Amino acid sequence: MIGRIFKKIRKYIGKVRNPVAEPRNPTGLRGVAIGSAENPDFSPENIDQWEDIPDDEVTAFLYRGYILQVHSTNVQCFQYLRDKKQMIVQYLVKGRNPARAYIYSDVSEQDAIQVVQYDSKGIACWSIFRVRGKGNMGRNKKPCSPHPLII
Repeated sequence: MIGRIFKKIRKYIGKVRNPVAEPRNPTGLRGVAIGSAENPDFSPENIDQWEDIPDDEVTAFLYRGYILQVHSTNVQCFQYLRDKKQMIVQYLVKGRNPARAYIYSDVSEQDAIQVVQYDSKGIACWSIFRVRGKGNMGRNKKPCSPHPLII
């Protein structure tokens, strides 16, 4: 279903590739924030916020612990702790759920690069850190624990 959304984006906008099938160049997008598959946000206001992440910001994120703020309906920011092989992900407020952050362990440099390369940062989280599907609430692919908010 997500693939069909990105197919529509490519057709009408021509700017976004399917992030699951083909990651973007090393700099990547800050995010697309399309929202739900049933009601994607292709508004001009949203599309105007689709911007590339500058190379120096990517380098700082990957090697110096820089907090990478993103444009997403699900994720606020990421912080990669390369020496510890950990990633902090701070999620946005969703309905009754407050903003929350988790620290994931066993995160390789390649995982961190994929976070940058995915157009959708929410899909990045589901593909790298969490288990998809109904009934999988709280199941993760990487060891995880709650973490204090980072911003």
